[in-house]
Amino acid sequence: MRAFHRTYVFPVLFCQLISGQVFSQTDSAFGFFPLHSGDQHQFNYHYVYTYGAACESSAVHSTYHWEHVGYDTLMANGHVYNLIQSNLPFEPTERYLRVDTLTANVYEYSRDTSHTEYLFDSLRATPGSTFFREQPGIPVTCVSYDTMNIFGVSRMTKHFVIGLVPAQYYSLSYGLGRTQHLILDQDACLPVVNNYWLDLKYAQIDNEEYGLVAGITDENRASVGSFRLEQNYPNPFNPTTTIEVSLSKACPVTLRIFNTLGEIITTLVSRELAAGIYKFEWNAASMPSGLYFCRVQAGSGIETRKLMLLR
Repeated sequence: MRAFHRTYVFPVLFCQLISGQVFSQTDSAFGFFPLHSGDQHQFNYHYVYTYGAACESSAVHSTYHWEHVGYDTLMANGHVYNLIQSNLPFEPTERYLRVDTLTANVYEYSRDTSHTEYLFDSLRATPGSTFFREQPGIPVTCVSYDTMNIFGVSRMTKHFVIGLVPAQYYSLSYGLGRTQHLILDQDACLPVVNNYWLDLKYAQIDNEEYGLVAGITDENRASVGSFRLEQNYPNPFNPTTTIEVSLSKACPVTLRIFNTLGEIITTLVSRELAAGIYKFEWNAASMPSGLYFCRVQAGSGIETRKLMLLR
């Protein structure tokens, strides 16, 4: 899915060129930046170290990172914004964004005490046009408008370059929002991380899912008829939810909660249970809003459900 317009030539490691194709623009521009409470993006995050006196060696590392669209709230300037929470590298852990229904501009609420907003993105931008992120006045140029094959579907995609050093590039795909983000530091001999890129791995947009969740790999491998893991209720929840497990026979049961990186948050049960219906409560009062996973292993069977904590 790494593909930026041919106007900019990048190392083959990072991109695959695709032919440009221009589409007519209408108010469907809003589809390039979906912003619904509960939306999720999971990115495969790659970063490259180049080292050695002659830059003769490099190492590539990959991890997974998330961003989550939370509740909307009325701010002091009279506009309603959605809280965006993220563990993406080099980005704030929280920001407030809104899409203006008249201009199709995306605005970010200032994190200082001024109660103002500044331009974050322009969804009607056309190839060659430039807008400025108003703080601190950084130019962003739309460089192309073409198609990308994402999750098996050809989607209209806009590509942008941010006028920073090092240069940054990102793509917005119709119906999904951001699908790529690339930073290329042209000084390859710096003894630090000098290249990184994000590729969309999974998205949940307006309750529709795209792609595959990384980090939790045993989903839907339950032994048929041996047990059943129901969807938690309520879902979304704040801060407690109930998880119901039905067993058709006695077996050892382990029920754990994971975060989106596949890390264990808590173990709710880990013991032999008799046949029957069991209800377990998870109190997530100490956890941040976002997507979690409940995984039950009963004997040789495994089932996983997604849990949404919204505050």
